[in-house]
Amino acid sequence: MIFIPTGIRGKVINNLFYELTGFVLNTKEDFYRYRILPARPLETFYGNAGETKRFGLETYVDWKPLRDVKIQLAYTYSHFKYTRTSKDSMLTGGEMLPAIVKGNYLPNSPEHQFYLEIEYKFLRHFVLGLSSEYQSKWYVYTNRNITQNGFNLYHARISYQFKIGNLSSDISIYGKNLTDQEYIAFTEPDPDGNSYQPGAKRELFGSLRIRF
Repeated sequence: MIFIPTGIRGKVINNLFYELTGFVLNTKEDFYRYRILPARPLETFYGNAGETKRFGLETYVDWKPLRDVKIQLAYTYSHFKYTRTSKDSMLTGGEMLPAIVKGNYLPNSPEHQFYLEIEYKFLRHFVLGLSSEYQSKWYVYTNRNITQNGFNLYHARISYQFKIGNLSSDISIYGKNLTDQEYIAFTEPDPDGNSYQPGAKRELFGSLRIRF
């Protein structure tokens, strides 16, 4: 395995900070999943096959344009591909195919991931946060170009900050996936089919924190 990271961080103006990281990663003998059919259809086995070349970019920006407003932005670009077709084969969708095919993207590796949060403090004790996260489509199999759709979720939170004696405390309510969107969080490719793991729909959380 060869891993080459590089990055910078700094301040553009007093209230604007950034981080930028790039990386290149080459691997050999990656894992793949398989089953022995028809003798052991319910057991999952793992083997080593295939080589990959992965490169990407991670960015983060923290900006405070006003005294009571804070904006955080994060973006990740990932380009993960197999660079060698394996000699091993496995049953996929009723066909015997190479376990890993050169040029295919790695499963569960969205090319684009994005996160944005805006925080606003008001009336001295209240904090309102609005955020959004996005993932582009990703691939399911190591040996077939079949994709799963990406998704975009929206979240919000509000908190009340106060003191108990000298202890800083807050009460907050947090809502995730406010639009109640149905989406696939991740997939698990199997030789005889696919297992799609659904993401959570709308969720609400409450919390009380006391900092000692």
